[in-house]
Amino acid sequence: MKTAFIINAAAGRGRTAKVWPVLEQKIRESGFDFKTFFTPGPGRGGEIAAAVQKNGFSRLIAVGGDGTLHEVINAADLSRATVGILPTGTGNDLCRSLGIPVDPLKALEIILSGPVREIDLGSVNSVLFANVAGTGFDADVALQVNSSPLLSRLPGTAAYLCAVFYRLLHFQKYPVRVQVDGVHFAGKILFAAVGNGQYYGGGMQVVPQAQIDDSTLHLCVAGDVSLGDTIRTLPKIFTGDHIKHPKVWCLSGREIEIISDWRIPVHADGEIVTRTPALFTILPRRLKIIAPNS
Repeated sequence: MKTAFIINAAAGRGRTAKVWPVLEQKIRESGFDFKTFFTPGPGRGGEIAAAVQKNGFSRLIAVGGDGTLHEVINAADLSRATVGILPTGTGNDLCRSLGIPVDPLKALEIILSGPVREIDLGSVNSVLFANVAGTGFDADVALQVNSSPLLSRLPGTAAYLCAVFYRLLHFQKYPVRVQVDGVHFAGKILFAAVGNGQYYGGGMQVVPQAQIDDSTLHLCVAGDVSLGDTIRTLPKIFTGDHIKHPKVWCLSGREIEIISDWRIPVHADGEIVTRTPALFTILPRRLKIIAPNS
């Protein structure tokens, strides 16, 4: 099986460029047969994945963050691919749900030993996501993190937290209509997070009930929560205890629809990919990924 390492050297605020030579040396010392391919720019990992597949590479290892893997899974023919991830990015949250160490050297041991499991993928308006998608405040934060030159100098969790507190002062809650397998909700929301995995933002356990291979999407909605309440509750998102708040509710289903009279940005794996109306669906066992067994 031919293996391609698809390297996003800009991922992780430049961390990837620094750590890749060490990783590459370890791979060569192991005798592993591989080739390296550097992405030519932001958002270009997908075209590399598609190109190397045409040249017979069926094992595609994303070296970067959740965004790099997001590009790969949306461009590759997943019926003919096994993917992997070396976490050198900003958040590396999918690894947390998969039980992959966020230390890239330790994660490399898993890539080299090669255990493969099948996991679900989500889809929002036909864009695939492996981890978490959503709209509202979390999409606003993702946009801030990805576009701010100042935040680009900070490590993952710190960048997300700075963006959170900045956007709290400027965010407008939007009225939405949500439907989950026939169950309806309508009202203003702070955010609506749809989880295949549990984490985003560098370890925030936003959808604690999510399991990455249970053939179900899991929704966490924070309603019209006041600013003071949001600030008090925010630390609890790292343990998942925010779902105990009376204005936070959770549902699970195979299809989730979020509609608004506003065209609200929607993120998938931390990348802004579409706007409402947004239809989220589950794709069971769609991705073969190198990861420890559940």
